[in-house]
Amino acid sequence: MAVEPITLRRDALTDQVCDVVRERVIEQVYRPGQRLRIEEIAQSVGVSPTPVREALNRLVAERLVVVEPGRGFAVAPELSKRQYVELNEVSQWLYEKAIEIGLSTITDDELSEMERAAEEIEVACQRLDYDGRRAFLRADETFHTITINISRNSALIDLWRVWSPFTQQARVFYRAFLTGEIIDIRRQATHRPIVEAFKTRDPAISIQALREHGGTTRERWLQFVS
Repeated sequence: MAVEPITLRRDALTDQVCDVVRERVIEQVYRPGQRLRIEEIAQSVGVSPTPVREALNRLVAERLVVVEPGRGFAVAPELSKRQYVELNEVSQWLYEKAIEIGLSTITDDELSEMERAAEEIEVACQRLDYDGRRAFLRADETFHTITINISRNSALIDLWRVWSPFTQQARVFYRAFLTGEIIDIRRQATHRPIVEAFKTRDPAISIQALREHGGTTRERWLQFVS
């Protein structure tokens, strides 16, 4: 897939390069195992090699990029089923810890934001095209990011940024879409019960709702993990 040159703002270059390369990996522009040449990426986004090198090192921490001896940076392989299950176990623990710490202080604005994300998920789940799937992934990540953020715990939030399953799920999603496999996301619109549970501000009720959601969605995703 051809990479079109783009122009980035001069501020926060490393952050922007990281976002661009992450998206290209997720959307299969850069395929698993493909070598990532710093000079080529720098030219494609109009920056010097330094922010590209810094961005790739960040993506190594996110397990989207690997460093290969004698070759430099390359796109990491997709997770195995075992790795995917382990990643979900960690993220589920982080969600539950965030609820235990912060649910009692969740604001009405945060609940409203979660409701909007749940509605966006429902709308996106009715679409079977590429843009519908992209909208679903973004709304789904927004919903669960709010769950983490209610903890008000910066260490927990930083851990989730590294251990979030969403980038890995998205890689599977786009690969399946591009190879003609069908991932029916209409049954993924199960977020509204979580919002209703959160409104009770009862951690036990909310954790149970999240577990029920997580268990069913995890099994569906595993069908498409190698």
